[in-house]
Amino acid sequence: MKFGNTISINNLQENKDNIEYISNYFISLEKYFEKFDEINLDDKKLEMFLNGVKLNTNLKNGIYRINCKNRLVGIGIVECNRLKRDIIL
Repeated sequence: MKFGNTISINNLQENKDNIEYISNYFISLEKYFEKFDEINLDDKKLEMFLNGVKLNTNLKNGIYRINCKNRLVGIGIVECNRLKRDIIL
């Protein structure tokens, strides 16, 4: 069975240092989640978020990229004016 745009483990091992080759088969997490709006947290709110505290927000319900200091740290979900963590990178 052949799948589209696949590579073998051997090909991956042979080309692991070839950035152009890798970029043809993989996307970054930032690129994958770029379709979602972002929320920027300061250090204090980030610590609370990472520890599972639901943060108050006025944003509409949905999925958001969570950033701190211009770095993607995870994905959060807003429900009923509360931001909760979903995926931590």
